[in-house]
Amino acid sequence: MNYILIFFITTFAIYAQNSPSLIDSNKSDYFLTISSVKKIEAETFNKKSQGMKIENCSEGGKHLAYINNGHWIMFKGIKNPDGFSRFTARVSCGNNHGGTIEIRMGSQTGELIGSCHVKPTGGWTNWESVSCEIKELKSTVNLYLVFTGNANGIFNLNWFGFEKGATKIKKSPKLIYI
Repeated sequence: MNYILIFFITTFAIYAQNSPSLIDSNKSDYFLTISSVKKIEAETFNKKSQGMKIENCSEGGKHLAYINNGHWIMFKGIKNPDGFSRFTARVSCGNNHGGTIEIRMGSQTGELIGSCHVKPTGGWTNWESVSCEIKELKSTVNLYLVFTGNANGIFNLNWFGFEKGATKIKKSPKLIYI
């Protein structure tokens, strides 16, 4: 059953990347409409910082690897309708540190709209999904994923996406929020 789901997701991602109805072509640049494509393969970035590599993924397709502190990827012209308020990423982490995915608009130092923590998954081929709430994306933006952590090789990234409706988390009276 999992293999069928992975095949479907991979096939849909390839279809989405090549479909003129889902992606507007402008020379070598392309634009994704999140209302049509809810999951975006990490290796389909428009720009990236130096050092990361694309590898074959144990879940099928490709993933982004050798991600270090300060690395980033950019997706040009993300068009997003109102209502998407949750970010989800498929990650693997074979170290004891993990890291963070910062979701930013406009540049790698642009407005921070969300921050998603990645914990160790027990291996570089042990994939898990992580999620965090984000500020709603509005209009068309250049979206940056900035990776932070305390070590080199902080995690791998297979895909990410956006969802409607945030999960409500109740604050514990024992915790202090600053």
